[in-house]
Amino acid sequence: DPKKPASTAKQKVSREPSAQADHSSRDMRIAGILDRRGIGRAVFRNTRASIAGFPKREAVLVPLAAGERALKTAEAEFRADASGPGNGMPCDFAGDPRILWLAGMLNGQEAEKVLLICGGVEKARAIDNALHGKIKGGASLFHEELSLMQRDRNAAWFARKDGAQVLICSEIGSEGRNFQFARSLVLFDLPLNPELLEQRIGRLDRIGQKRAVRIYVPFIARSPQEFLARWYHEGLNAFTRNVPGAYEIHQKIGKRVSGLALAGGGQKAFLEETRRESEKTARRYESGRDKLLERRSFDPAASGRWVQAVRAMDSDVRLGTYLETLMDSFGVRIEKDSGSIYRLSFDALSDPAFPLPPMRDDTLLATFNRSEAVHREDVEFLSWDHPMVTGAMELVLGSEKGNSAAALWPGTNREEMLLEAVFVIECVAPPRLHVHRFLPPAPVRVVVNHRFEEKTEECGRLAAGLRGVPRVSLLQNAGVKALLPKMAARCEALALESSEERIAAGLREMETALQGELDRLRDLNRSARMPGGKGPKPKPGDAPDDEMTFLIEERSALRKALRAARPRLDALRLIFKS
Repeated sequence: DPKKPASTAKQKVSREPSAQADHSSRDMRIAGILDRRGIGRAVFRNTRASIAGFPKREAVLVPLAAGERALKTAEAEFRADASGPGNGMPCDFAGDPRILWLAGMLNGQEAEKVLLICGGVEKARAIDNALHGKIKGGASLFHEELSLMQRDRNAAWFARKDGAQVLICSEIGSEGRNFQFARSLVLFDLPLNPELLEQRIGRLDRIGQKRAVRIYVPFIARSPQEFLARWYHEGLNAFTRNVPGAYEIHQKIGKRVSGLALAGGGQKAFLEETRRESEKTARRYESGRDKLLERRSFDPAASGRWVQAVRAMDSDVRLGTYLETLMDSFGVRIEKDSGSIYRLSFDALSDPAFPLPPMRDDTLLATFNRSEAVHREDVEFLSWDHPMVTGAMELVLGSEKGNSAAALWPGTNREEMLLEAVFVIECVAPPRLHVHRFLPPAPVRVVVNHRFEEKTEECGRLAAGLRGVPRVSLLQNAGVKALLPKMAARCEALALESSEERIAAGLREMETALQGELDRLRDLNRSARMPGGKGPKPKPGDAPDDEMTFLIEERSALRKALRAARPRLDALRLIFKS
């Protein structure tokens, strides 16, 4: 502002370096606090509340009227469930009101996939038998007495758009498998442990679920199941949210649930007690959150960049074209199965060292579509970093295939012989050093002509316009045989010269990274002691001296390895211009 005195402007400018210094100092103090009190070298799991992307939950409690006989059956079922699995109680749900409701619900929304979970194998079979002939869509079974192959097939049939409408699972369905392509969950019965209930709901309530999860809880009115459903819904609110401290609440008061459900008295007071206990536990968990840990353990900007990188990789169509050529060179047949799924056959495999993935026969179902692979447990997701893909690429790179070639470059109006050489900068070091952090294997391309002049930039990429020539005739040419070793030596000299800067850059990066880590550890040790060295010993989490010794030794070993890095000849191509 020209109206302000010059002295004011000068004062403002003079304060800026101090403000920047204060800002830098503040960042250093925060970093120090995070180091000493934050995640450090311990594992920290983010809470669900701190991560976005989870869907909403909708609870649909379905009370079903029934006569006295059905009530007695429901009570017997509850007692058997409370006694644990393997109780030996026979199951028959032919006339159960829950089956009639379920059949009506399934027939009323045929387009919806429905996951049903119950407490045991016998129940799952009995539900399947009771539904037989009552629903239009198919039903599939999933329980522990099926073989792993059969479970995979049944889950795959459920995942198909034209497959089973409902997957009937025993308790094994509440662990490991994810079915977020469906939104409807039927809890045919309820476990007594809130954590097990959360596992059941977690099969659909996951990141990647696009719609609100609808949780159906059918129960016989006035039965023990009704009180259990009310305890979860009115006491814990467990159907519509993840319960903080569920295990703690269960250990404290949850063991009284089954007795109260059967006795019938004192239920209202117990529901109120559960509500108070749940709210108190939630407040304690929230106030006890270590926000420094949360700040250190999750970086939205960094994770956003990784997500974008993954999406870009998924949309890269070159993998399919490359993999078709790569698989063909090993005798692997790729055929379209359905949609975006392919069938790979390995019965004519030409190399026994080929990295076969786990299979149950000589074929593999695979896809390049990530969402398809998420929905289908029996389909392998192929990406650039899939073990079979990287293993096959390493087999090619480590063999003589494609290491040498000869080509004709017509239409240039200039006769010249070129040698194109590709070197790889390699650093041989023990795996524990992870030297690739600072000097990953990098290609160095060099082109020279028969007068030993460098033509790398002039030639650029040479893939277009080249034609093959018989290699036998080249080897019989005395002039070519005499020039080749000299041209190769010239290429090697140029590659060595080009590699020096990359190796030096790797060394600088290593020195900066490890020196920064050493400085951080020294600061941690200094801050843990009082002036004069007579203060308390370092606390758990502070850096011990042997950790700094390890870093110093690692830096020394990395220096030696990086300085010894050299370019290795990987491929040659002889080109004749005409």
